[in-house]
Amino acid sequence: MASSVLSLASATPSVSLSFHGLHKGRSNLGGINKEKTNTFIKAKSFGRTSMVVTSNVSRFEGITMAPPDPILGVSEAFKADNHELKLNLGVGAYRTEELQPYVLDVVKKADKLLLEKGENREYLPIEGLAAFNKVTAELLFGADNPVIKQQRVATVQGLSGTGSLRLAAALIERYFPGAKVLISSLLGAAPEGSFVLLHGCAHNPTGIDPTPEQWEIIADVIQEKNHVPFFDIAYQGFASGSLDADAASVRMFVVRGMEVIAAQSYSKKSWPLRRKDWSN
Repeated sequence: MASSVLSLASATPSVSLSFHGLHKGRSNLGGINKEKTNTFIKAKSFGRTSMVVTSNVSRFEGITMAPPDPILGVSEAFKADNHELKLNLGVGAYRTEELQPYVLDVVKKADKLLLEKGENREYLPIEGLAAFNKVTAELLFGADNPVIKQQRVATVQGLSGTGSLRLAAALIERYFPGAKVLISSLLGAAPEGSFVLLHGCAHNPTGIDPTPEQWEIIADVIQEKNHVPFFDIAYQGFASGSLDADAASVRMFVVRGMEVIAAQSYSKKSWPLRRKDWSN
């Protein structure tokens, strides 16, 4: 997959004055360093001579450093802790006893199969790999679910965990202007028609999931207030050991006839393709 980098180069502080005269039909710049192309230049003409003032006030000086990410901050605290029995609770990943990344045998086998198959590494279309989109929707909703058979599910790929959440947020911003996206603790006071962010299973960071009865109560409130459930599914199969059991919350909302947005992550599902998709 192609990647791009945005770099912001800021000017170094300096101010200089120079005179721009005409000599033998050619312009002569004196006192200006041509390599400093990111300066602001103001010129005022006085007949054949103009005064040029360059002031290196950065266009990017209003951009401030973003605050530390709270989840990644846990990992930083882990690194700083010297306790011999410490555990990293910031990143969901398999580790060895030496705290090194552990690659499951099934992933190694899948990698081998992909290499033997000899994929051509062609660019994917904007919406992602069609075959992958199809099976990932079936994994979440169930292959026999009426929403699958009636072709009422739209699926696209994103990049990693935040990529699909970002795509869904852009969708909401564009087609539901003014709508709120709220965490579940604000459920009772949310304005009607809000999007409510929910973890489908293996709640992060508490690890405590609602019971089936509690999910029914949550669904009652969401349905009563005409909210849209917005599921983040990062650990399907990790909570109970069953892919179907861990998808029960999402499927229950769908059975009720509710429309949902679901962001699915495969970074932690032992999936050989590290992709992410959201389904609507």
